[in-house]
Amino acid sequence: MKEKKVLSFLVEHKMSVFVVISAIIMLVGLSYAWLQLTLRGEKELTLRAGTLELNLDDSMSEGITMADVVPISDEEGLASSGYTFTLENTGTIDSSYEIYLDDLEIPESDIRMKDNFIKYELTKNEERISFDLLNTIGENPKRLLDKGEIGPKEKHTYTLKLWIASTATNEVMGTIFKGQLRVETMQGESKGLYRMIAKKAVPDNEKSEFVTSSTGIDFAQAPSDTNGKGIYTLTSTKKDRYPVHYYRGEVTDNNIIFANFCWNIVRTTSTGGIKLIYNGLPDENGACTNIDSVSTRIDNTSFNDNRDSPADVGYMYGNREDYIYQSTYISGVDENWVYGNDIEWNGNKYILKDTIESNLLNWKEEWGRIATRYHYTCLNKEGSCREVGYIHYFTNGLTIYYLKLKDGKTIEDAKKEMFTNTTSSKIKTIIDTWYQKKMLDYTEALEDTIWCNDRSIAGGSLKSKDEDASIIIDVNRNNYSFFGADERNIKTISPSLICPSDNDKFTVSKENGNGALTYPVALLTADELTRAGNGSKGYSKSSYLYRGYMWTISPSSVWSTNTYGLHLYSDGRINKSLVEGTGSGNSVRPSVSLAPNTKIKKGNGTKENPFTISE
Repeated sequence: MKEKKVLSFLVEHKMSVFVVISAIIMLVGLSYAWLQLTLRGEKELTLRAGTLELNLDDSMSEGITMADVVPISDEEGLASSGYTFTLENTGTIDSSYEIYLDDLEIPESDIRMKDNFIKYELTKNEERISFDLLNTIGENPKRLLDKGEIGPKEKHTYTLKLWIASTATNEVMGTIFKGQLRVETMQGESKGLYRMIAKKAVPDNEKSEFVTSSTGIDFAQAPSDTNGKGIYTLTSTKKDRYPVHYYRGEVTDNNIIFANFCWNIVRTTSTGGIKLIYNGLPDENGACTNIDSVSTRIDNTSFNDNRDSPADVGYMYGNREDYIYQSTYISGVDENWVYGNDIEWNGNKYILKDTIESNLLNWKEEWGRIATRYHYTCLNKEGSCREVGYIHYFTNGLTIYYLKLKDGKTIEDAKKEMFTNTTSSKIKTIIDTWYQKKMLDYTEALEDTIWCNDRSIAGGSLKSKDEDASIIIDVNRNNYSFFGADERNIKTISPSLICPSDNDKFTVSKENGNGALTYPVALLTADELTRAGNGSKGYSKSSYLYRGYMWTISPSSVWSTNTYGLHLYSDGRINKSLVEGTGSGNSVRPSVSLAPNTKIKKGNGTKENPFTISE
């Protein structure tokens, strides 16, 4: 059964005064006659149809009333009482709904107020979900204030406030705004996938059925019946409009067929979308039973075509040719070299600034002192040169590893050039080609979410010229540069879904990221693997994600003359791998994200009976 209900109120402003005139409620149903009711002063009205109950309750509010004759500040607008109404589902079936703000007719003698003069705030259950100019939510009759789902026994309370923005010009004087709030709801057998996942999720920072610790999941330990198995809510997002929920460990109900392929549900997104990972083709019975690395990948490849520049960690990259790793062997050389913390370009050559001097014969003893902050060198005792070296890898061995800089550029200039998104990586080209051939017709069902190729440098000399790179990082007494995902998932075990730099937020549109993608598809991050149960220390082959070697989109580190990315290793843990070369071939398992409000048509999510979505 499907039903639509329309809940409306009328707001009028003239000469910069808002007054609530009336509220109109209309109901349209397949087996119901048209019903129109005008409210004048009643405090509460309840209208029922089927199992859904919609309440228009203004007992908590006197409506939208503004007596100012001039535009007002946001502080004054937010201090007004606004108009409060509730939606309540008293039945047993989930309902989706959309809230619109529509124009009503005004007399021919009046002039309609422009939307860009009107500011609004909408709160849901006392939490702000929108605060902007009215023209930012679409044009009449598609001014969408909010949308979502409401489950059985649930109640949502909204408050809408409207006022004339302080930025309004004199053009607003003498104009009028008349509008009605329209709530459209739909009931039926199909269920929203996000809501189905959210209902099963439990907080990940407390004790629950499969978590025995009072502090929640320990990501440094393997997923298990005592350390996470099922669906969990990311604690830091629990108060968000769409909290993020993720699958962990040996789960069996996150299988879905989309675009005629099998996928596993990984997590939800901050917009209510559903992030998936490719899992091969369904069998002749429509089941998703693939478990090996060959049947669950679209290709087997290196991440990039080269590995001898920091640029090579990029899902896309910029200038790499000018920044190839260099090395100098210094064994047995009796010569003093100068090292600087900074450089100056005089138009013809570099001059080292804030310097120290050391004999190359003493490198094994001296490298730690140099590494504290003296990363620039001209590889000579004069301290000046046409091209300067920036030491990116410190070791107690007898070789210096550096990047060569020229034309007055600093290491910060070099990083900007290397990490500019102009050329697709090898793995991105493979994924894009596959998508164009296999997935293009399904793009409208996907959301443009963020794919984080986090190239923030967390430690080592590449972090900055002032970074203390003297700390021993590995057992070979070396200090290398490593990226943010490596720190979070290899060193500190603190996975995060926050992408630090806009430049690394790969999206199709520039509205929510870098706009560098052609298609809404990429790879999972190492952080997502850690939460799923395939971290560097807490891992298990029984995790639903495990299919052998698999690339992530996350960079790892820069080590001597090599560049590494993070991948899923054969034993089920995250590890680093050369982005190119022997042994760097890993499975390519693309990831896409279903759009918010995706509905399930049938299935229960098991391998034998995977979810299918409504068209």
